[in-house]
This record gives sequence, C-alpha cells and structure tokens, in this order.
Amino acid sequence: MPSNTAISAALDALLDMARVVHDEDDLHRVLSQLVALVGELLGMGSVVLNLYRPEWDDFLVTDVTGSEEARATLLETTSTWADWAPLLNDAHLRCGVHFVPAGAEDWTELGPPTYVPPAIESSDESAWHHEDALFATLEASDGSTLGILSVDEPISGLRPTDMELRVLGDVARHAARAIEEAKANGHARRHRRALESLLAVSSELGRSPEPAPALQRMCDAIRDAFGFACVALAVADGDGALHRVAAVGVEVFEDPAVRSVDELEAVCDARFAREGCYLLELEQLARVLADRPYHHSRLNGHGPLAWRDHMLLVPLESHAGRPLGYLWLDDPADRLLPDAEVLHALRTFANQAAMALEVSERVEALRASEERNAAVLDAALDAFVTIDAAGTIIAFNPAAERMFGHTAQAVLGRDMASLLIPERLEGRHRAGFADAVATGESPVLGRRIETSLRRADGVELPVELVLAATSTDSAASYTAYIRDISERKQHERHIARLAYEDPLTGLANRANLEEQLADTVVRAHGAALSVALLYIDLDDFKLVNDSLGHAAGDELLRAVAARLTGVTREGQDLLARHGGDEFLLLLRDLGTDPAPAAEVVAEKVIAALEEPFRIDNAELWIGASVGISLLPGDASNVEGLLGNADAAMYQAKNGGRGRYALYRTGGPDPGLKLGLTTRLRRALANDEFELHYQPLLDLADMRVVSVEALIRWRDGDRLVPPGDFIPVAEETGLIEPIGEWVVWQACAQAREWEGSAFSPQVAFNVSPRQLLRPDFTDIVAAAMAEHGVDPGRFVAEITETAFMRYSASGGDAISALHELGLLLAIDDFGAAYSSLSRLRDLPVDILKIDRSFLAAVPADPTAGQVVEAILSLARALDVIAVAEGIERDDQLRFLRERGCPIGQGFRLGRPVPADELELAPRTRLHARSNGALSRPASR
Repeated sequence: MPSNTAISAALDALLDMARVVHDEDDLHRVLSQLVALVGELLGMGSVVLNLYRPEWDDFLVTDVTGSEEARATLLETTSTWADWAPLLNDAHLRCGVHFVPAGAEDWTELGPPTYVPPAIESSDESAWHHEDALFATLEASDGSTLGILSVDEPISGLRPTDMELRVLGDVARHAARAIEEAKANGHARRHRRALESLLAVSSELGRSPEPAPALQRMCDAIRDAFGFACVALAVADGDGALHRVAAVGVEVFEDPAVRSVDELEAVCDARFAREGCYLLELEQLARVLADRPYHHSRLNGHGPLAWRDHMLLVPLESHAGRPLGYLWLDDPADRLLPDAEVLHALRTFANQAAMALEVSERVEALRASEERNAAVLDAALDAFVTIDAAGTIIAFNPAAERMFGHTAQAVLGRDMASLLIPERLEGRHRAGFADAVATGESPVLGRRIETSLRRADGVELPVELVLAATSTDSAASYTAYIRDISERKQHERHIARLAYEDPLTGLANRANLEEQLADTVVRAHGAALSVALLYIDLDDFKLVNDSLGHAAGDELLRAVAARLTGVTREGQDLLARHGGDEFLLLLRDLGTDPAPAAEVVAEKVIAALEEPFRIDNAELWIGASVGISLLPGDASNVEGLLGNADAAMYQAKNGGRGRYALYRTGGPDPGLKLGLTTRLRRALANDEFELHYQPLLDLADMRVVSVEALIRWRDGDRLVPPGDFIPVAEETGLIEPIGEWVVWQACAQAREWEGSAFSPQVAFNVSPRQLLRPDFTDIVAAAMAEHGVDPGRFVAEITETAFMRYSASGGDAISALHELGLLLAIDDFGAAYSSLSRLRDLPVDILKIDRSFLAAVPADPTAGQVVEAILSLARALDVIAVAEGIERDDQLRFLRERGCPIGQGFRLGRPVPADELELAPRTRLHARSNGALSRPASR
C-alpha cells in the first residue's frame, strides 16, 4: 500500500469527492470516480463496488476497475444477503473489515459472482495469494448498508497489515459518505427538475387558452422527470368516449380503444388509491378492454417494491367532480412502484391538466357563442372606421356607433385621433400615421393587433383591429376593422387569476406565494426590514378524509381557510394554500425584532382552529402545528425561508402538536419519519413483529383469568416497544395491516392454548382506523373461524377517546364486534371526558381504569376517591372494572380492600412471550373458571 503521505493526499481527494457530488447529477459517474480513487488510494489493481438496492433487496456490481476479464465477469451481476453471509461473518472480521484468506472458504459454493485473478507463485507467507479476498461494508449515517467494497490484486503483492486494513475501513467510511451525499443530491435535483417542469407547464397553460401544446409538454416533462417511458393523456368527449390528445413513447391503446370513461371508473373504484392515483394490474385492464387492442409493457422488476405488470392511472376531474379524462403511465425506467412523492407530483400534473381542459372548454364555448352570434348578425358586431390621408373620418358604420357611443352624423368629417385615440397614445398614433402616408408602408398594415380606443364617455375600450389600405384612384384611405375584446380580456384575466389562486379555498396558491415571497425578500433586503413565514400543517386531517370522504375534507379546508383569513392583516399579510392540508402565512414588515410578533400570530392561528368545525352534521376537532422561519435571522432567501419553516413545523409536530416552534438548527429531521415508515413496511413483510402477553388477575384469589396481547418489533437485536412506532403506524395507515396481523396471531395463540391447563381469555387493542374500516369485523370473524376459536374468549380494547369520538362513524363496527360475541373494553377510562349518558347506551363490558389515577394511590386521597368512584360507576353500569398499572403492594392492597375485581400491572406480571408466560413461576395459572371475564347477563 502507499506511504502515509500518499494516503493523506488521497484521503483529502476522497473528502473532496463528497463535495464534488453537489455538482454531479449522475450517481453512477460518481461511483466510477469513487472506485478509481479507492484503487489509487489503496494501491489495489482491482476494486469492485457492490451497490445495495433496498427497493430490489439485492447487491448490484456497478463499477469494476482492473482487467477487462474482471469487468466482463462481474459488471452488472447481482447477489443477495445470503450470498454474502459466509464472507462477512465475524470469523473473517479484522480491524473493521473482512479479510478472507485463501482456503478459508470454498469459493465454488459461494453465491456472489467471483473473479479470481491469475495465480502468482510465492512461498512467502506475507505474499498476497490469488484466492485471498478483502471486503469493506459501506454503511450510511443511519447504520443501513449502502454496499460492499471488494479490493484485490495489491500492487505491492503483499497481504495487508492491520494498519492498512484500518486505512481500508477509513476509506470505506469516506466512500459511504460520498455515496450517501450523491444519492441525496440526485434525489433533490430530480425533485427540483419536476417542480421546474410543473412551473413551466403551468406558465404555458396560463399564457394560452389552447391546452394541446402544454399537455404534450406535460407528457414530455413526466417522462423526463419520473422516468416513465410511456405517458399518454386521453380526454373524454361529450359522449364520454376517450381520445388521446398527447403522448410520448409507444401507444397505450389505439384510439378510441376505450369507449367510455365509465369502463375505467369501474376498475378505479375496485383498487386502492394513493394521492388520487390508481395502480392497476394487467388482468383488470384486460377485463375492461376485452378483445380491443392495447399496449402494455411486460418489462418487470423484482424485489419488495417491484413493478409487475402494473399500469398507473391518474383521473382528470373538473372542480365539480366531472370526469374529464385520464393520465396513463407505463414502463418506469427503474422497474419500481412509484413512491408517495412521485404520486403526489403526478396528481399535481393531473390537476393542472384538468384545469387547462376546463378553461379550454369554457373558451371554446365562448368562441362557439361568438360564432353563432356572428352568423345571426353577420358582420354587424364588427365596427369599421375609414379615414382619409388627413386622418378625417369618412365612414362610420352602425356597429361603430354602438361600440363608441358616437353617431355617424356627429363624427363624419372630424379628426379620428382626437375622438377615438386615448391621450396617452395620441402622439405615437399621429407620428406612425404620418409615416405611413408618406412612405405607403406601416408595420401595422394588414396585421391583427390589440390596442385601446376611447369611447364617447372617455372610457378606454380594449379592441382587436386590422388596418387595411383602401385607397382608390381618386384618394388614399385607410379602414380599421374593429372588434370589442372586453369579454375576452376579462376571461384572460380570469385565467391568469386561476394560475395564481387555489381553486378550492380561493387563497393564493403556492406559485403566487413564491412569486410574492421573492419580491418581499428583495424589498426586505433593500429596506432592512424583517419577514416571517409561518408553515401551518393541520393535525389529523388525513383521518377526516379517510372517515368522512374527500368532499367533507374539502369543505373542512374551506372552513379552515376562512378562519385563518381572520387572523391576517389586510393588505400586509399573504395567506396561501401550499397544498393538501398545508398553509403558508407570509408576515411582512415586522420591524427589527420579528420573533415576538410572529409568535403572537402563531398563537392566534392555533387558537382560531381550537373550536370544533361542523361538517356533514359531525363535530370535528382539527388542530394545527406551526413552524416559524424569520428573515434575516434564519434565512436570506426564499428557499431558506421555506425549508426552515418546514423544518420548524416538524419540530412543533414532534413536540406534541397543537403547538408552534421557531426554527432552530439541529432539530429533528423530517426524513426520519419517512425512514421509519419504510422500515415498518419491511418489518411487516419480513414478519419481524411478535406478541407478548401480560396477565390480568382475579384480585380475590390472584388467579390469571385473561391476558392482553401487546405487539413488539424485533428490529435486529433490539426489541422496539410500541410507543416508538405505533404513532407513525397510525398516521401513515400501516396500523391497519399491523392490527390485522395482531388479530390473526392472537387467534393462533388462543387455539394453541385450547384444551391445555392454561386457556385464558385474550385481549387485543383496536385502533380508531380499524373501527372506520367497513370490513374490520369481517376480518376478525374470518381469523376466529380460520383458527376455530370462540369469539367469547376475546376482548377488543378501544380507548375512551376513540369510543366517544368515533361511536357515530365507527358505531357499526363496535356494534358488529359486540354481536359477534367479543367483549368490549374501554381502555384508559377516565383520561378523556366521557358522556355518562352515552356510556350507558354503548355495548361496553369492561372499564379499564387509566393508570394515571392509580399512580398516586393510596397516598393521595383525591386519587383514591376517583378510583373508588370509577369502581362504583362500573358496578352501577353492571360492567367489569380492571385496574391498570399495579406496580406496588400498597396499590394492590388498596384495590383488594375496595373490591376491584381484576388487576393488571408489573406487580402482577410483565408482558412476556407466550411460552415464558406459561412457565412464569410466580403466577398461578389455572383454567378459565367463574373468575374469568364474561359478559354480564343483563347486558
């Protein structure tokens, strides 16, 4: 290996690469440079980079330095974790890297493609053997694997020393940083290009009412930004038949292959939708199109997120919900399913296309109306005015009389310029007219131009005119054919307003805000003024959409916009809808200390949303988290303000929601939530969850009568408690498949206990999202039928908040669970504010007293009285009371003295796997008897 001086210089070069990637779009070009640099640094004749692709769950050899034979053997080959396991075990770990000496492994049995260089004969034990292998794992900053670096054929011909192995480990760490930085910057650049394309398309749509060129440009932009080789946009005609108006790549279907939008609506309703996009499978498309010809790519990927005979369909709808057409996509370059960010961008493109089509329809309707009027009134709606070489009016038709308010008798023989040309244009008109008379030429002759003329009442009128020379042998004259374009100008202003206005709320849209924000930043710098940007994100809005539908969600957004408008300063602040459930509030001219003023506004925003909204006869509570970014304190430009406000919003949301936060560096990374979501999906696919069971005891004789199934996540060697991942699962909707897994596992364990000496009842927790699923009870019933277990052995635990808040929307599920035979328990009772009259009417069998009340018992008399009151309430309602959180002997004595029937807590037993529960020596396990939880006969 090279000298220390050479190593130092090369390490500096490797660090420089991490900076160079900021200017590099092509990740593979970065990797090629990286592999070459590693070979030069380590003095190795052969370097191979196996890049890990998490979407495909494999390793791909992306770059090889060395002989052409090595490149031909290894380049573009793939391998799996199982292939590498024998090579990357601890037996070969040395100084942080893996050295596999010749003969340590049987290379013919190993999975990854290998290349063994030609043998070099040597009797020296320190010499490099041609079957020696040296690997270094590349790890990301979050600990995940980025790839494996394989080096071979040292130029020195010697096996590495420990110091050289440590150098290889250092090189691997620097290389990992460079790869990680290149990936992040490549993603950011692709995102920026997509935004630039969207803005360009929006700008083109705003300039012209004719949508076809912009729609074709949209298809090109989608192909370039997101890698779909096949993009088509089909528009419905008056009869509902689809016609392709723009496309790139191969033809998706021959026009008109689909006769009606109803045919595609049928499959859209049957499949899951994300961000308003529908992922279809080949068999669905085949059912719709029957024997009609269509194209579909069968170039599929592999891995957990692979594209397999899918098609992506994005409906185009008017503001009233009328179907306008479809955006159809196929052939993704990476052969992967699109992520949420791509789907959101495609939904935005589709919305822009729908807006363009609506505007085009209106313009076309206006044009048709004008043509019909012209046919009826012939040319009478167009005015024409003829003047002689001196500029005197010599002809003035009836349409001109109506247009300008002058009679022909009053204007004939008078100077046209002084009557019809506005004063601000009169000088330019006279000079141009004199030049035309003198030369016989004019740049405006024979051309259609737009200008303004003056009516008799002094009002300027926008007109379109064509000026023609109408000279005769006796005299020169000029005739202007004039059309009033006031309505068209008004319509164009309306189109321009649509480009800068959110159609749902009437607020400024993102493009409008960013344009005004840029102007504000420039003015603030010039005048040394302060600016604040508030990033407002609604809490739990997605749950409203999921439970009440998008129409209710739209109505709620309009109501929120109205309330937020009430806290702004008219003429100074700008409130905009950023998209989805996010709003931006720009506060201008805040003086030298903007933070206190911005905090006051943030408090007003939060307070404005604290009162419930009445939507579809339902009371909805929708709070907000607010992030604040200041200029010049936090940022110096538009991008900095937006990015910092976004980061501050996440800081506020992580602090408990319903709060605001000023931007602080070093705050939580919003990307961590996305990473945890990805890991949770992988955990569900890889069966990394397990159930632990905590016993519930009959406090009279300390017998176990029931157990509560509690989910745990075994993430490698770490057992992750539910508090670390359940909130993210709730927010992202992953709680639904996770909850279904819990039900099936609990049923399987109950079946295993069936007939044994220990056969307790089993309780499991139910999420509010599960209650809102119409098929949730069917899932529970199917799980119990599949395992042959009695529903009466199970308890569904629902939090008090969910019971009270969703008893209307989720009431069918609650009643269905009750009718199925399950016992229903209100968990954490007392933590919310239950209505006793509603509680009396609900099918509740068990009240689980919130552990916060028991924490101070028996030392705190007030807490003891609350517990006694809940016990009395349970007896009055003829339901079973269960005390949670029993951790001390004095708490246990207090509850037994007051006749609490059932208890749960660490003092009685911790959550453990099922096999450990049965073997626990300090709990006396008995078969279920009269002490078991059961539904009171009167209920």
